[in-house]
Amino acid sequence: MKLFFLLLMITSVVRAEVFGLAAQPPAGVQESEQCMDFSGNWKGRCVFSTGASFSLDLAIEQKGCQTIAMNGMSARIGGHFLWQQILPSAEGAKALESASGSLRWNDAKTELNIEMIQEAQSLAPISRTLMTSTEAVYKMVDKKLVCTQRVAAIGPPASSIVCEYTK
Repeated sequence: MKLFFLLLMITSVVRAEVFGLAAQPPAGVQESEQCMDFSGNWKGRCVFSTGASFSLDLAIEQKGCQTIAMNGMSARIGGHFLWQQILPSAEGAKALESASGSLRWNDAKTELNIEMIQEAQSLAPISRTLMTSTEAVYKMVDKKLVCTQRVAAIGPPASSIVCEYTK
């Protein structure tokens, strides 16, 4: 069960500096639409509040301030999304993950906020289901993409995850 929960937490990870009145937006903010651009191939390290950690690559493709794709899963910013995928699991088993939620910018359009509900169901050899609720904030800090998440699950205790990515 712990491995199943860790797999869910890792995939949930795959699921930006406030500027004022200056004429030039901060580095990374697109001038025409005035929002942070998170596009790129990022290599990162994520750390749970328990101290456990893992490496994770994140490919982000962003089209202006309206749409974003993270590791191939697209969503409209300011709207709702529904993602579904089959994931490999321990001993060759597979798990079905479904996630629904919303993405929105902070007022300055420098941070991307994600709220989602996930359900992961192992398909074999034993059928299990795990539900989680995740709140995540993506932002740029010192040219690093930083994601802070709070994950609450039915069963395991709530956890937080901080991921730092570099290009």
